Amino acid sequence: MIRRRVFVVVLVALLALPVMPGSTQTPSASAMPAEDELPGLQEAVWRSYAPEGTLQESGVMDVDQATPVTSVAGTSRLRSIDVVVRAFDTPEHAASAFDLISAGSDSLAEGVVMGGTQEVTSEDLPDIGSRARLVRLDHSGQGSTFWLEYVTVQRDRYVVSVSATGSVWDAVPGSDEVDTTLPTVEIAAWMAREGEPSPDEPVFMDDGTSTGGLWGFMPAADDPLLMGLVPFQDIVLFPMPGT
Repeated sequence: MIRRRVFVVVLVALLALPVMPGSTQTPSASAMPAEDELPGLQEAVWRSYAPEGTLQESGVMDVDQATPVTSVAGTSRLRSIDVVVRAFDTPEHAASAFDLISAGSDSLAEGVVMGGTQEVTSEDLPDIGSRARLVRLDHSGQGSTFWLEYVTVQRDRYVVSVSATGSVWDAVPGSDEVDTTLPTVEIAAWMAREGEPSPDEPVFMDDGTSTGGLWGFMPAADDPLLMGLVPFQDIVLFPMPGT
């Protein structure tokens, strides 16, 4: 069976979110676990949102020629929003997965970019779902500023992960002109409060228009929370198609 592990791999000039082969060992506290290493996992789906006109070549999302979503000092844009919804058989298994995924998000944020100046912060979000946690990376160097947020939420037997990235070129570090606001927390809060699986049978479309089942959790294509980004790609993480 082909197994997949989700990593966030970000370079300052482009965004790639590959799904990599998983290893066979038990996930450590510092590694993002593979889906089939999460006890009690029943289903997992992933949707990417990107600026309109984003190209995908060789597994890389190229947003540099897409329609800018925001414009501040230099050339600034909200580059991506990614949502993963996981359904478990029990709230206890969901709680265990929340711990592993939250710990993994720390190591992802710390290893996303090399060089420059970066700060990784984290905090619990007590008013979202059963529990929630935010990890944020702020990076500057080589004439650019980059920021990333990753929110993990448990609500009963569901675990939702929401990540978003933004960047600006030719930015002055610390400049008030650079708005590094991301919609990550607001999307996670909405999904924890309003998100529900659809009673319809899942229909998978890899262009980001899947419907039914866990796809019912996803924000609508024209939801203001997405700040102008549109559905870009859908992936079924678990169970793998054909297995």
